[in-house]
Amino acid sequence: MPLESGNHQLCGQCQKTSPTFNSAFIPFRYEHPVDQWIWKFKFRNDLVSGKLLADLFLQKIFDSNIVMPEILVPVPLHSSRVRQRGFNQSLWLARHIGKQLGIPVDSRSVRRRLKTPPQHELNIKKRTTILRKAFTLNREFEHQHAAIVDDVLTSGSTMNEISKLLCNNGCATIDCWAIARTALK
Repeated sequence: MPLESGNHQLCGQCQKTSPTFNSAFIPFRYEHPVDQWIWKFKFRNDLVSGKLLADLFLQKIFDSNIVMPEILVPVPLHSSRVRQRGFNQSLWLARHIGKQLGIPVDSRSVRRRLKTPPQHELNIKKRTTILRKAFTLNREFEHQHAAIVDDVLTSGSTMNEISKLLCNNGCATIDCWAIARTALK
């Protein structure tokens, strides 16, 4: 279930094109039982599974020596997806994690302005293309070290686009935090 300590592999995509974020902290693989907990949390509003995932993530954070960011930025969902799902799982995770770490959550600066298809239905090329211009800043971003929070990292396209946005608006250090990642390709 957890990745090996010190596992710093790059997927083929990241080897070809370096991501715009500085680091990623993703302690679990998207495989059983983590994938089932994420699915129940995300699509069945199972907050017990969400709390379990956040608590497991926090255990790994406490065991690490990473430098904590000054702000957590959850990956925003389009308003229609929030209505459909009933909540934003990334915002829920960010709030739970932020509360335990004493790090504030900024859920207002980054907004998803384009409604895009679910990312798990797209290949990496489509993900990258469709997410360009999908996000916008609602206001000036004044933080120097931020962590973008999501449930799963697959291609990194979402994190990359939000990271570009924050970087272009003065954020010096951008980390990506996710509960799990899909297999490296």
